[in-house]
Amino acid sequence: MDYGVPAGPLLGKLKRGEDVTLPNGTIVKAADVRSPDAPCTVFLVVDCPTEEYLDSFITNEELLKFHGDVPVDDIVHVIIHFTPKEMLKSSKYIEWMEKFRISTQHILLNNISEGMGSEAVHRVQYKLNLLDPYMFPLLKDSYGIDHNKKRTEFVSNTQLQITQGVTQYRYKLRPEIGVDNSIEVKFNPMDFVKEAMDIPDFELALNNLKRQFSQLTTSDVEYPKIIFLGTGSCIPNKTRNTSGILLQISESKCIILDCGEGTYGQLVRFFGPIHVDEILIKLSGIFVSHLHADHHLGLINLLQQREDSFKKQNIPFHPVFLISPHQIQSWLHLYDRNFEKLIHLYDLVGTTSLIIENSKLDPSFEKKFYEELNVKKIETVEVRHCPNAYGISIKGISGWKITYSGDTMPCDYLTTLGKDSDLLIHEATMEDELKDEALVKMHSTTSEAIEIGKKMNAKFIMLTHFSQRYSKVPKINGELDKNVGIAFDNMLLRLSDLWKVPMMYPILKTMFAESYDEMETKTAKKIKTKRKRKNGKNRIISISHSL
Repeated sequence: MDYGVPAGPLLGKLKRGEDVTLPNGTIVKAADVRSPDAPCTVFLVVDCPTEEYLDSFITNEELLKFHGDVPVDDIVHVIIHFTPKEMLKSSKYIEWMEKFRISTQHILLNNISEGMGSEAVHRVQYKLNLLDPYMFPLLKDSYGIDHNKKRTEFVSNTQLQITQGVTQYRYKLRPEIGVDNSIEVKFNPMDFVKEAMDIPDFELALNNLKRQFSQLTTSDVEYPKIIFLGTGSCIPNKTRNTSGILLQISESKCIILDCGEGTYGQLVRFFGPIHVDEILIKLSGIFVSHLHADHHLGLINLLQQREDSFKKQNIPFHPVFLISPHQIQSWLHLYDRNFEKLIHLYDLVGTTSLIIENSKLDPSFEKKFYEELNVKKIETVEVRHCPNAYGISIKGISGWKITYSGDTMPCDYLTTLGKDSDLLIHEATMEDELKDEALVKMHSTTSEAIEIGKKMNAKFIMLTHFSQRYSKVPKINGELDKNVGIAFDNMLLRLSDLWKVPMMYPILKTMFAESYDEMETKTAKKIKTKRKRKNGKNRIISISHSL
């Protein structure tokens, strides 16, 4: 374009290597604007999942033609290996790799790949950590790990060029061929802290908050613990993943409430790549409230990773209780038949068998069920969302009660289920100004969720499942009640910590002021647009009546 060649036939000729003459007589030579012709860049993506595939894999004729001395157009520059670590230890597999040219790059994207770090996630967590280090612990994903040390730990005595792929790692095929790690996730945590501390009046507000916290009475009761893994709706964004809550019943038992995509990744991010296995072994139950994808899309990976954790720890495996609408079976059975075996990974307990005051569990199974989960009682009700959507209440042996709404409009059945709960976790997808939109989508607004909590006499109400328009802080009209809090991803709570949460709302609005102001502007525009449409419809109706 610098030479004034317009888009169209002339540009096409240049791309094909032909010189062109512009209408003004200027000759543009192809050699001045394009790189010399180069051989086709060949890359392979391979996966040999288990030993039973190995012989057919290493003798595959389509792959063998790239071995040894090959024509320049068949030289493989890079091979992406999805093959798991266990198979890469095979001498046969290594020999197959060594038959490619020594210049071939091997990039491993498999079950030991890490680097799930996201700058946005860490930025938010470092800022929230300033408010309460226990409630918002720093994340333990693989940020800071030296991946160079991991690249050949299982491949010795070879000159192969092997790289363990990490987040944002790139290999360029054109115009220059080679590794590019210029956009790998790298950051200085202190920059995030400075961003917060430089906000006008933030430091003063932080000191006031700490002073308020110091006046609260503390408790040494550790369990239950609630860890919010995903507090957004529909799709993940940088700071709010889709629905997922880890309820740690005791030191040895935990339950997950909903399992949106990325739930396993959030567990790794929170506990770290090593300790996540301990959590999965302790996982005795998974509750799926309904079959919308943002509540169950992470289930299969979670089930498979749990099985792997037992294998890695050399512990006899036992299936997890899957508390879910029975309709989930069609999807899981379809996957089991066509992709990977997983039916053995869970025991289904239908949500209809736990309906409040109408339990249909066999007495002998019921005893095993509650002993394994280490809880006194689990009950469900159907809520007002899509067909087969359920809320759940869990009563602990020590007397506590936690109720989770799943997705729902205001629901009297849920009010009955959650009566006198110590904690109600309720969806609050929309702000109050978007009540009509919440009604159409069969969700609750913030005020509706709070009202349900009041009706059931819940001691505390945590709001979650926010529309992704509220990426940082949801819009609440007025001040938060002293028993109402806002959930964030990677937030850890004990029942005794709940009273701190509403105290944070003013400083959160200060910390994320730019995002909050932008959200208010978007809401105002949306409401204005709706009013214009409504007025336009009214005018049309008025004109038609006059005619």
